[in-house]
Amino acid sequence: MRSIFSMVAMAFLFFLSLQIIILKADEEKNDGINDNSAEIPLAVFSDTKSCEGWKANAWGGGKCNIQFATDKNEKFSPFMKIDFEDAKATLSNTRLFQDQKSKWLENPVTGAYIWCRRKSGKGTVTLCYVNKENSETYNFSNSIGTKDTGEWYQVKLRLGGWNKEKRIFDINNLINFNFVFYGTGSLEIGEIGLLCQYQKLNGLLNENSKTIPVGENKSEIKIDGTINTEEWADAAKFFLSLPEKDSTLCKQKEALEKTECFITWNNDGIYCAARCFKTDMKNLKARYMDNAERIWEDECIEYYFDPDRKMETRNMKKFAINANGKTGIANYKDRDKVFTVSAKKFDDRWESEIFFPWETLGVNEKAPFPIGFNMTRTTYEGEKLVERTGWATTVWSAVNDFGIALINKSKIGTENSTLGKGLGRIGTGKYVITGNTGENGLFYKLNLFTPKTSQQLVNKSGELKKGFFEISFKFQVTTSGAYPLNMFTYDEKGNIRSYIEGKINENAIADYKPLSVDEVALFPEPKIFKREKGEFILKAGLKYFLSDKDIDFCGEKLCSELRDFYNIKLSPVKDASSAEIIFDLNLSTDKAADLVKSLNIKEDFEKIKYDGFLIAVTQNKILLTAKEKRGLLYAVNALTDLIKMTSGDCGNPKVCCVKVVDWPHYNIRFWEQMVAAFHSASKNEVGLYNSMLEKIVLRNRYNCLAFQVDDFYQWECAPKMRLSQAWTPEDYRQIIKFVNKNYVPVMPMIQSHGHMSWWLIGKKYGFDYLAEDGATDVICTKHPDSYKVLFSFYDEAIRMCSENPEYKPRYFNTSLDEVRWKTSSTPPEKRCKYCEGVPKNEIFLEHIKNLNKHIQKNGLNMIMCTDMISEPHNGLNEFKCSQIRNKIPRDVIMGHWSEIDYPEISIFSKLGFENWKMSTAYKINRLNEEYVTGHIFNNCTYNWWLTYTRCVSQASYGPMAMTLYANGIWNMFPDNDNTTWRKYTAIYGNWLMRNWSRKPILNGTDNFSVVDMSGAANDIVIDEKAGDGKGWFDKGEKKDLSLFNFNIDKVNGIPVKLAQKDGKISFIKFSKLAKETVNLNIGKKAAGIILFHAADIEEKDWKNFRDRKNYNDPLKGFPIIKYTVIYENGETESFAMLFGWNIAPWQYNPNSQNDVFAKYVIDARSLIEGKTKDARDKNLPDDIVLYQYEWVNPKSDIAVKSVKIEGLGTHISYGLLSLTIRNGKKF
Repeated sequence: MRSIFSMVAMAFLFFLSLQIIILKADEEKNDGINDNSAEIPLAVFSDTKSCEGWKANAWGGGKCNIQFATDKNEKFSPFMKIDFEDAKATLSNTRLFQDQKSKWLENPVTGAYIWCRRKSGKGTVTLCYVNKENSETYNFSNSIGTKDTGEWYQVKLRLGGWNKEKRIFDINNLINFNFVFYGTGSLEIGEIGLLCQYQKLNGLLNENSKTIPVGENKSEIKIDGTINTEEWADAAKFFLSLPEKDSTLCKQKEALEKTECFITWNNDGIYCAARCFKTDMKNLKARYMDNAERIWEDECIEYYFDPDRKMETRNMKKFAINANGKTGIANYKDRDKVFTVSAKKFDDRWESEIFFPWETLGVNEKAPFPIGFNMTRTTYEGEKLVERTGWATTVWSAVNDFGIALINKSKIGTENSTLGKGLGRIGTGKYVITGNTGENGLFYKLNLFTPKTSQQLVNKSGELKKGFFEISFKFQVTTSGAYPLNMFTYDEKGNIRSYIEGKINENAIADYKPLSVDEVALFPEPKIFKREKGEFILKAGLKYFLSDKDIDFCGEKLCSELRDFYNIKLSPVKDASSAEIIFDLNLSTDKAADLVKSLNIKEDFEKIKYDGFLIAVTQNKILLTAKEKRGLLYAVNALTDLIKMTSGDCGNPKVCCVKVVDWPHYNIRFWEQMVAAFHSASKNEVGLYNSMLEKIVLRNRYNCLAFQVDDFYQWECAPKMRLSQAWTPEDYRQIIKFVNKNYVPVMPMIQSHGHMSWWLIGKKYGFDYLAEDGATDVICTKHPDSYKVLFSFYDEAIRMCSENPEYKPRYFNTSLDEVRWKTSSTPPEKRCKYCEGVPKNEIFLEHIKNLNKHIQKNGLNMIMCTDMISEPHNGLNEFKCSQIRNKIPRDVIMGHWSEIDYPEISIFSKLGFENWKMSTAYKINRLNEEYVTGHIFNNCTYNWWLTYTRCVSQASYGPMAMTLYANGIWNMFPDNDNTTWRKYTAIYGNWLMRNWSRKPILNGTDNFSVVDMSGAANDIVIDEKAGDGKGWFDKGEKKDLSLFNFNIDKVNGIPVKLAQKDGKISFIKFSKLAKETVNLNIGKKAAGIILFHAADIEEKDWKNFRDRKNYNDPLKGFPIIKYTVIYENGETESFAMLFGWNIAPWQYNPNSQNDVFAKYVIDARSLIEGKTKDARDKNLPDDIVLYQYEWVNPKSDIAVKSVKIEGLGTHISYGLLSLTIRNGKKF
């Protein structure tokens, strides 16, 4: 009875109504599962406890008796039999219910079941549930239908219930439940339990992780660098191998240089060893004679551990050992940990041994348990890298691909212990793992962690019986992402018998509603945005007034936008009272002050700080005001955005009546770019570069820019620096002038200690003699010529940025990050004579002081990065630069570019330093934000307006990344784990892209004609079989458009017509490498051509795409398809679809920040999203994106005869789903 109560109680908790499903006998569970339902038994009468404590009470008269019957031939034995005659009786078991409570509190229960049988009688049975809240008691009840088949059948209950007071059932308030019998009859019950119904998820659990059983060592191992066969007799032995072709995973491919590895353990910790054979020991690269973080620059063995198997790089522990027995440790937290290491060299090999105490690895478990594990070896011939081998993978950071060391009592394998494990989803944060065990006496442990932060959410264990098993679990979904999970089974002897791992995808943003692409809104999100009734109509002859001559550019900006988009000209006036549009600073004109007073917005105006602004639009006036002119320009930009949104593409120009009041949280919102990143083959054309700055950087209100130009600027102080793709002084001057014109200064930025290979490497620039100890990126600061040369660069940079005295910069960014001296690996006879014997941290301190002195002499403030003096980052490496930070002048501004540095911001603040966060690529983390006075977005890529280039992480620096980061520093909203990007892309992503792509369509209308492509369509959007050359990009049914909603006639307001082929949705496909041609007849005038299309690149082709031979760094993206518009008079116009500029891959990883940002290209009208079967089966968010692009016809007065579409033979495939003509105005 207790079991029944718990079951029904759980039902009431989650739903409001109870539905009874009576299954036929032939619908009974199959292999322990029915309709994908996991069962949790509560009352199984073969257990004596389930038979105790039942009480029958015939409170309304009649008889009610219970007994337990045993029959080995029955499906259930024993079973409970209830006979009732002319009865109103209750059957209950309060104690059993209370004992079972944890089963529904700890499991994600969705229903309940009863196995029962009825042979005769017409009585009825009701379930009653008693809740108590505070001192009030109330009941729930439901009638159970029964049938007289004489066979066992299962009643399934969907959770819910009825209460005459219409209360909601709360299982936390449940105190009792019971059966109530009416009339005469007999009911037999075989089992009572709870249900967890689920959807099967495929492909999330990995049963094939590389594993190695590691037995306990019985011998004493002496760590002396010689692998003694007897001492290591109990160790597991394996070899490192090369990765498979087109993969980073290692299987059995034999290496040129064999590496024999050993691993074992005892109660104190793990022992590892490697016997590294080498053909020519004379060419062994082992230069580091001291422990050094970059020991991996030598030939070395690297050990990787992922304790608890959290599959997160930041939790990984990495130790490298060279042939001298010296070590390099990646994680600063491990640098002071205890471990023992030794290495020795022999004629044909070198050997190393190492011991890691459990405490050093952060392991608190007792065997058996799994630990993520990998080993790699880097082999050199002199300076030449020959090969990199590994056990599971050769990639140091590929923690997801690590293998598993099974810490067992003995070296037993994992064969044939469990089979057929699967994962099912019950609901948000509610799951079940299913499988079969081949033996009794097994136990399991199940662990699950949060994404990134790796907080443990599930720690569940129990016993498994032979046969089918179902283990349900639940956790709180606090953020979107992939939740790492692992489970292992083990036997009574302490040996792991099976292991599975994976990641569960959860989406915490499903409730965020995207803005319509034509919604009237602003971004960054304004503090006050109140739309009123009515509109201000924009027309020729309107007059505007400027309150100050220094704000001429604000008037110029509005006039040019209205002229370009709507062919409207405004007239300036000197009297504010006669103007419809007023530009004002600080309410300096009476008319502006009167307007503010009449509109009752004076209090709103007073809220403005820094470069904030106010916009007030009524039906006959527009007021733009701010407290400084940059804020006024922001108001103009916001107003022009509102005009375009209110007017639409081709509507009459107008703007909604609105009040906007906005101001930034931070006054320091800087943006900087490493212009020479990836050494682009193309020169940044000044006009395009400025237009991109205006579209993304300046409009997103970054209020100081910096360009780390390196050798991509033809320095006057370095006559040999003359790369063809470098800016000339006049180019750079034009860019600075453009930025200044937008009321924004440019800050000089020069790498000043490390990362200086741009002028130290090689002899071509003549400065290579200033490099220290053989390093090509570290300057010797004690060389007599160093400061003379360095400061000549400084002075030219300051001079260039200060030509407009109004915008003379206040700051100079010296960087000073990642200084990597190589003294330890340089032979003593080749070491720098100037720095000999001087500790590197003292050299670093002296350099900081010298730079600060020179910068202050020029009237600027010095900024430096903190990684070299931050203990969590590089401050505790072999150079120990964190020891000198208290001696750094307090007027040096500390720039924290990595989240690793954020925990120490409060410490720097207490030391008296000003602190800024300098985000390298997009990340928002509010840790220690109260000590921060400024932010910089650090852009470390080239052609940053593109979402795909040779830079793999391009989009993390791209338009969406910069836009969202600007919102994050204009507004202060909580985000301690860098997850709000999911919210803002979900709401604003498509809307932002639409507004980036707006362009004048002066001769267009909002009438359209759709071209019928059925005759040209050559394939269908369904893909039944991968690799057969047919279907949607030929990736198989899991990755096609079969789930996409094609029941549409419009895409974001534009009519579309999808072609049909044999009754199936079809499209025009251009396969990769093919140079095909398709012609579409048009036969009419067109103001624009709107494409609904997709692009595809296979995973294996990314390498080809990023190869410099194929990708020559085009400024506007990579051409993949060419459209030629052929007019009736024989003239033509052409345009191309540009990968990364107006189209991107149709499928992406929705859990990847970079992939999500990459889908928002700079020039696509909009996108529409959907889900593949693969995403559905893995519970992923939408992973499909189809694009819409509009080409504006420059010859809209001439009829278009046809459009020719040509494939360009690239590694990118292309598909056209629909082509729409925007009809033009009649001439």
